[in-house]
Amino acid sequence: MSYNLVRKLKTAGYVLSHGGAATLGSRLSMNLRVMAARATGVNIDGCIFKSSKFPEEIWRNLISHEYESQERQTIRQYLNPQSPLLELGGGMGVIACIANRALNHPRKHIVVEASPQFVPIIQTNADRNKCELTIVNAAIAYGCDHIKFWVNAERPYSSALMPVHAGAVEITVPATTLDALLKQYGMTGCTLVCDIEGEECEMVKNELPTLAQHVSAIMMETHPKLVGQQKTDEMIAALTAIGFQTKEIVSDVYVMARA
Repeated sequence: MSYNLVRKLKTAGYVLSHGGAATLGSRLSMNLRVMAARATGVNIDGCIFKSSKFPEEIWRNLISHEYESQERQTIRQYLNPQSPLLELGGGMGVIACIANRALNHPRKHIVVEASPQFVPIIQTNADRNKCELTIVNAAIAYGCDHIKFWVNAERPYSSALMPVHAGAVEITVPATTLDALLKQYGMTGCTLVCDIEGEECEMVKNELPTLAQHVSAIMMETHPKLVGQQKTDEMIAALTAIGFQTKEIVSDVYVMARA
């Protein structure tokens, strides 16, 4: 009997003894759904997502439609389809694909992702969903050409602040800025979607003039658990001071637009 089979039987026995038949049945049902999803992909908001790199944790969140649910809600409600889109933190491309399909000018969509192992996953999912976006492998950082970054080979989380999950390793990636990206891609105005695991505070601190001049709306996940509530509050206050108004807060995701 193989080691994996023995391990699975032990797990099943534990679940049965502690949770009963209903819990075991629910676990088996989810396992079957994960197996099916690995073969065919998962449909979320009209897009199909599939990758051999998705860990089981991600598959379960995709199947239950819990993955990036707050961000997806704000995209559905507030994304301006006419506006160019600059997205900081592409992850595995779920938000990127859903947002790109909603744009009237999908080629005016730049996705910045620091983890090099996830760039091809974003591209594959973009191709599968007939998206027309441009991916930039870089991290938002200031006063440097490159920055050390913590990435996890199996999870779409990365941070310049700390290893946000067990198993994260430190790599060096090219650095860029919001201002540099806008100039490079000829954007005079855009919507900003941002999920960069705590670096949003540093970005706002360094880019207030650029944000005031070129960004019409922001959909941003904040990370008070990483940077502290005070820094998060100060960041929101700085954005308010340059003319942004908070339209909605969904969990830690802020939707802000210029008055």
